[in-house]
Amino acid sequence: PADVQTIEQAENLSLNTSPTSRVIKIVMDQRQEPWNIWEMREAMNLAVDQDAYINDIMDGFAVKSTQPTLPQMFGYDPDIEPIGYDPDRAEELIDEAGFSGIELQLTVPTGRYLLGEEFGLALVDQINQLSNVTCEADIVDYGNFTDAWVSSRPLDMDFFIVGYGHPAWDGRETINSTLLNTDSQSRFGENPRYDELQDLFDQSIRAPRDEAEELTREMNRLCVEERCWVFLHGQQALIGHNNALDYQGRQDELVTPLDSGINE
Repeated sequence: PADVQTIEQAENLSLNTSPTSRVIKIVMDQRQEPWNIWEMREAMNLAVDQDAYINDIMDGFAVKSTQPTLPQMFGYDPDIEPIGYDPDRAEELIDEAGFSGIELQLTVPTGRYLLGEEFGLALVDQINQLSNVTCEADIVDYGNFTDAWVSSRPLDMDFFIVGYGHPAWDGRETINSTLLNTDSQSRFGENPRYDELQDLFDQSIRAPRDEAEELTREMNRLCVEERCWVFLHGQQALIGHNNALDYQGRQDELVTPLDSGINE
């Protein structure tokens, strides 16, 4: 984003922006305290000011997430309201849950997501501003991060940023990322409603398209009700290109020579 103005002012360059299917979120390990407590998961959602970090850190190049799927995906539910930003209520919930004074560490992977370190540190700062919480950042190279992410250990990486994208634009696939490898990647398996979510997913795969869409919306609602993760944003692709290329942006995060025809 910092290069956008330079590209737009250059006579021979253009900027192509397009949404992607990559959903960025904070995972909370529900196998252990405090994340097995709904009030704590709700508190973290209320502590995050999505509009502030998207505007201030990402220059607006992100789509605010209100549910597991994004607006352009099959199964998105337009009736789901954003959780909103309410740090005062977040503090109350932390007190109610019995975790006042808790020390948190948010794992922030670098080298993978658009401005990943920058918006990660902004999130840490927002959470740390709560009067009854201390939050610090654990900055980790993405390669080392994935080694821990795909393992059921260490349990101490219990609060981390990750993104998931796929080329199908099907909300079921994004929700399936919450179901698959649940003891490691999604950390949702200990939730009492996990089996309900799995059953809905299995039904949606076998159902006719109209029914499958409603089942996917129901899965979205379940995930939001349970605060399956801290909802952040959908990532955008920003491609600067020479005007000699008739470049059309893709939405699957790939950039290939086939995308660009050379103008005569």
